[in-house]
Amino acid sequence: GPAAERSIFEWAGGKDFDPAKARKAFLAYDAANPKERGSYKLPIAHVVDGRLRVPKGAIRAAASRLPDTQVPDDIKTEARKVLDHYEEKAGMAKENTDGDRSIAGRIRRLTKAVKEHLAAALRHHDRAATHHKGLGDHLDAMADHMDEARAAHEKARAAHDTLGEALDSVRGDPERSAEHLERAIKLHGTVEKHHRSIREAHNDVAGAHEDAESAHEDLGRSMREAHDAVKRAAGDDNVPGDVDAAAGKDGDSDAAQVSNGTQQEAGATGGRSAAWRQRRARLLELVHLN
Repeated sequence: GPAAERSIFEWAGGKDFDPAKARKAFLAYDAANPKERGSYKLPIAHVVDGRLRVPKGAIRAAASRLPDTQVPDDIKTEARKVLDHYEEKAGMAKENTDGDRSIAGRIRRLTKAVKEHLAAALRHHDRAATHHKGLGDHLDAMADHMDEARAAHEKARAAHDTLGEALDSVRGDPERSAEHLERAIKLHGTVEKHHRSIREAHNDVAGAHEDAESAHEDLGRSMREAHDAVKRAAGDDNVPGDVDAAAGKDGDSDAAQVSNGTQQEAGATGGRSAAWRQRRARLLELVHLN
């Protein structure tokens, strides 16, 4: 830069420098004002032991500054040809090619990593959808069991009222007391049966509630893992370790337990919301773009 220019003008004659000598060390100059130092652009040489030398650093600096230098386009074209000549002579063409290959390799590796993180995010979203469906199934089961409990309670109350009527009939109709007592005994058994149904329904509700809590925890874990994977794809390394990448799964069950004891395979489409499908479509689009 400035040091090279000073050495060039000193070599060319100092204050009253020779333009014919000075222009040899620059890629471009203003021929209309040859005695003005500001007329000379893009130095590519340095004076060493009284001779002009063209170091690689000067070639690189001139090449980087050439596009923004205020000179006509045809001069830029000719200057670029001069640079190409010096780069080839200095063996820099191969360096540039190797550098391009290195950059291309880094881009490929980065693209591969982005795709892997986005694919992991999709897997976690699929698991989240499965757990979301499982949570919905468990909540539906809880509602059904509560309905069963209420129905059994109504039946038990009706049977208990009828039992009371039968016992009143024993006092009011002593001659048929045996008949009324027999009916009361049957009604008592019916009341007991309905109470058992109530207890069973409440047990089912408790079981479905536990299943729902487990599914909700799995859903939250999957959503967090999906969020972390997307942040990694965006280049944010300040996230917890990727369990999916380390262990092959996110720690959730690959199948969501439902209240009847069966399993719903991971990746099921039922229960997925429109918003979830939009997010998944966007992630797929990002995978393809990268």
